[in-house]
Amino acid sequence: MSDILLLLLLFVCIGCGLQGMARAERVYEPLLPMASVFIGFVWIQLHGLWRNEWSLPHGSLSKTCFMALLCILAFWWGYSRRVRPLRMLSGEYDTRRLLLASLCLTLFGAVFFFLISRLPEEMVNASQWSGLAVAYRFFAQTVGYGFAIACLLWARFRSRPALVVAIAGGGLYLDRIVLAGRRADAAEFFFIIVLALMFGRGWRIPRLGMLLVMIFMVLGMNSTGQYRTLAEEARWYSPLMVGSINFVKNMEDIFWNGGEEMKNALYIVNAYDETGDFDYGASYWNQFIFNYVPAQLVGAEAKTGLQIEKPDLAAKVFGHRASTGSTMTGLADSFGSFWYFGAFNFAIVGFVLRKIWNAAKYGSMAAQLLYMLLITKALHVITHHTDWFFFPWIHMAIFFFPFLFWARLPARLVGGNLEGARCQI
Repeated sequence: MSDILLLLLLFVCIGCGLQGMARAERVYEPLLPMASVFIGFVWIQLHGLWRNEWSLPHGSLSKTCFMALLCILAFWWGYSRRVRPLRMLSGEYDTRRLLLASLCLTLFGAVFFFLISRLPEEMVNASQWSGLAVAYRFFAQTVGYGFAIACLLWARFRSRPALVVAIAGGGLYLDRIVLAGRRADAAEFFFIIVLALMFGRGWRIPRLGMLLVMIFMVLGMNSTGQYRTLAEEARWYSPLMVGSINFVKNMEDIFWNGGEEMKNALYIVNAYDETGDFDYGASYWNQFIFNYVPAQLVGAEAKTGLQIEKPDLAAKVFGHRASTGSTMTGLADSFGSFWYFGAFNFAIVGFVLRKIWNAAKYGSMAAQLLYMLLITKALHVITHHTDWFFFPWIHMAIFFFPFLFWARLPARLVGGNLEGARCQI
């Protein structure tokens, strides 16, 4: 049964990707990137596990393949809905105030990136950050907002000051990409730039070019661990370091032997299915407390007390513990909360992205900025956890949306000194 489900999952992913390439203007929509990650991350690892199915709990691979199939179908269905464009934040915005917002957000985040660099090495090299590292990273994320605004302002209006801010923000991205090997930052950096050029100037990557980009993304994604090890040992970047990585061989190893992430997902899915001890969203609550309740203010003990005790069922039932640095995947956390109905989380992601995209393609700058910032979060719903897409809205409500509302205020409420051209977005 697992072989049939695995083959069906591949066909569905290919179909989703082909729809994303059906027309030239579709390559920037999320169908092709989502299908690429499903094939290059989920399916390839599941194939390797299928070849070693004899060593896995009976029926566990079929359950995981079926959940993965439901998740990609749910996303495809949610994105295919005919919905009205997102109307939130529509209106006229002042370009100078947007530029100032970009500068403030970039500088504010840069300060906390500097503070992160001053933390002890063992704290920032840990597989899961805690304490001050988490607090500093929470504020450092504003760099992404400033970088996105600056890139779009430069692409739309040829603003040289915006280009300077974009270069400064891009430097912080490159530091994390080159020296730390951060996949999320690399993907976000790429999508912000190419989407800004597309929205602002109409420049598009050809369909074949975008397909090649997705292939390179998948190859790099499955070699990140080796890159990080080499970077940590060398302590500086060298082109020879990248040249020493055999990207194809790393992909082949996963294709034939499986990967840790989908093995984690497989044990988690099977443990919840056998015990029926679903958490009904407790994992989201715990992650919310972890991200947004500072232990420095309430105390570590009080913070822990706010969280719902949740046993590691994979370890309890099967003795399986996730290896350091590996993830559980979004399909596993969705299953752990709501059984197979958890796939509806992926439908919500697709539906929201469709509303944002419909507004973005008709010129809404606010929607364009949202899409530039959220497309990478949507991809991490597959590889990491579904809260990667839902929780950033809270962060944006604190740091990003207030600046957009400020840039939309009438001149009489903010004074005339900051007034520039007003654009309908």
